[in-house]
Amino acid sequence: DVAWNKLMKSVHCERFTEAAVDEMKSHLRCDTMEFVYSAPQSLIIGSRWVCRDKLLADDSVMAKVRLVGQGFAQVPGVHYQESYAPTVLSSTTRLLFSVAAAKRWTMRQLDVKTAFLIPRLPEDELLYLRPPKDFRQIMKRLDVHLEKGVLLKLNAAIYGLRQAGHYWNNAITTALVDFGLVRSKPDPCLFTKFEKNELVLMVAIYVDDICAAGLPDRVQEVTADLFAKFPMKDLGKPQVFCGVEVS
Repeated sequence: DVAWNKLMKSVHCERFTEAAVDEMKSHLRCDTMEFVYSAPQSLIIGSRWVCRDKLLADDSVMAKVRLVGQGFAQVPGVHYQESYAPTVLSSTTRLLFSVAAAKRWTMRQLDVKTAFLIPRLPEDELLYLRPPKDFRQIMKRLDVHLEKGVLLKLNAAIYGLRQAGHYWNNAITTALVDFGLVRSKPDPCLFTKFEKNELVLMVAIYVDDICAAGLPDRVQEVTADLFAKFPMKDLGKPQVFCGVEVS
C-alpha cells in the first residue's frame, strides 16, 4: 500500500502504527477473525490499511487507521449474496427535525463504534484476507505472534466488504424493531413509535449514525436499549446529521 509505505517512512510513523494497533485491538475484542495458514485460493482477497487524520471537537488531530477488505475483488454469488443497504433520505431527516421542533421534543445523536465489526458473516459467505503490509509486526505489539503466510479467516463483515453495510443495516434494524419501533415503508431508515395514536418517538439511521427524537422518557429508553446491545457513543444534541445542520 503506497500511502502506508509513505507514512512508515515519515515523522508520522509511530502515530499511525499505534493507530493500527488500536484498530486491531477492536478486531480482537469483536472476534472478527481467526488466523489460519491455508485456504481455497478462490476465497482469498486482499486487504489494506486506510489511514487518515481525524479532526476532533477540540480542533486537535488524531491518527485513524482502518483495516479494509478489498471488496472490489469479491465475486457476486461466491463471496457474497446481497449488498444493498439503504441510507436515510435527506427529506426524512428534515421531516424529523421539523416534527421535533414543532413538538419541542428531546433529541439525541448516537454513534455506533466499530459498527461493521459486529454482524457475523454467514457460513455460506466464507472469506479469507491476505493481511496488509506490516500486519505481523502490528500484531506482535499485541502479543499475538504470527508466522509468515498467515491468512485472516473472517467471522465478521468488516469494512470494505460488499456485504458489510447490508449486514450492519440488518442488525440495527432488528434491534430497533425488537425495541418496539415500526420501520417506515417509504424510508426504511426511519423508525417510529405511537402510543394511543400519538407519535412519541422517531429514530433515523445513517449507517452507524443514529438520531432519536421524541418524548424525553422514550428517547432515554431507546438510547439505553441501544447502549445495552452495541458499543455506542452519545454525541448529545445533534449538531449535524446526514448533512443537515441543526440550529
